[in-house]
Amino acid sequence: MEKNCTDIEEVQQNEILKAPQAVVHIKHSITLRQYKIWLIILQKYREFYESDSSLDEEGFFKFPKSDIDEILEYEIKKDVLKDELDKIRREPIIINYLEKDKTPVTHGMGFISEWKVSSKTVRFKLPSFLEKVMKGLDQPRAMFQLLNWQIFNHFSGKYEAIIYKLCRDYVGAKNTPYMTVEEFRSYMGLKPNEYEQFMKLNEWVVKKPIDKINKSEVSDISVKVQYRTEGRKKLGLYFVVSRKNQTSIPFPELEQNEAFRFSKVHIEAFTQMEYLALRKPEEIELCIERANEYGEGEATKGKEPNYGAIYRKAINEGWHTSYADKKAKKETIDAAKRREKQQADEAAKSETTKTQEQKAWVDSTLAKFSTLNEDRKAELRSVYAKTLSDITRKSFDKQAENAPMHRMKFAQFFIEQE
Repeated sequence: MEKNCTDIEEVQQNEILKAPQAVVHIKHSITLRQYKIWLIILQKYREFYESDSSLDEEGFFKFPKSDIDEILEYEIKKDVLKDELDKIRREPIIINYLEKDKTPVTHGMGFISEWKVSSKTVRFKLPSFLEKVMKGLDQPRAMFQLLNWQIFNHFSGKYEAIIYKLCRDYVGAKNTPYMTVEEFRSYMGLKPNEYEQFMKLNEWVVKKPIDKINKSEVSDISVKVQYRTEGRKKLGLYFVVSRKNQTSIPFPELEQNEAFRFSKVHIEAFTQMEYLALRKPEEIELCIERANEYGEGEATKGKEPNYGAIYRKAINEGWHTSYADKKAKKETIDAAKRREKQQADEAAKSETTKTQEQKAWVDSTLAKFSTLNEDRKAELRSVYAKTLSDITRKSFDKQAENAPMHRMKFAQFFIEQE
């Protein structure tokens, strides 16, 4: 694989993380079985990273060989596995980019750096660049689609498996990126003398694999190819992808469980099942909420939270217990505050209503007073004025019963006199 980029940070953040296939959609010059083994190795690295496990004394990651046999659904002989791992190690990945000082650099690596195989254990090291990419999947912005391995593993042909993986990653976007014919040939791992005529390439590497995907009873997507042409010449292509309902599925679809809806990073389907076997869905949801709080706290301290590892720790240790108590207390306090606010609002509303009613009564009473003849009004005003102090009488002398400080009192006085 060869990539040209302006900056290594841009490779990691924009090119690598913007789509999941950037990690695994390498030039497919390796065989389908080697590709599957490599995908398993990447997944094992993710498990290792999320669990905060330690390297062995020589810096290798390790996992049981039986895991490969179980995922591939057949036992691969140790000598065969060693041969496949060494071919993966020797297969080149080459990345061209500019350093921060704009110095051009070519970065070469294998699909894996080193490997060891014993009767029961597989040990490996990833190139530093791929380690950064896989760790970067913990970023909330990173995309890494769920892949139903058993659907992927169902395809026995290399081309349909590769096209299925590419299209499955882009099912949300509804179409894959555009590739020129030469880019597509390189991507599919074709040698220069293979399917040199576009007619043969189209028949054996495009149409027949698509037909197998679309006719498969277990495939969860439908695929169409779209070409860009110049006259009669095909310049390039991309695939249009849509979901489909399988007519027969011998295994459950591995989709995101509702218990993980608040997770900030992707949690692989089999990891979800592992957690669900340990905790109830509602407990997992509480663990993830508490873990998110913890991760956000770490972020405010300038630390980059590894949410995958935090979730594993939270679920294994049962953070839901303390968080449930904390959440219940918060809900009780919030409910009390809501009741207090409601009572205050009702009191304010009642006071407003009372004030409005009093004003209406005063207006009505003074309106009634205004209907009296002038002698009677003068008599009542004189009697009322005698009840006032020298200070308050001044405002009454100016505005009489319409003075703001006297309206209510005068209305009450008038009712008593009448």
